Amino acid sequence: MLKYAKVMDFVLTTLASRREIVPRTLRVIFKLAGLKVDEAYPG
Repeated sequence: MLKYAKVMDFVLTTLASRREIVPRTLRVIFKLAGLKVDEAYPG
């Protein structure tokens, strides 16, 4: 559960600061957290 919280914290903090998240970055973060990434997702 902690890994999901850390991923969500990063994503929400980045969005709140109005910075852009590159799809490739999200793919890497999700993979490192052990989350399943759809192969159709860009990156």
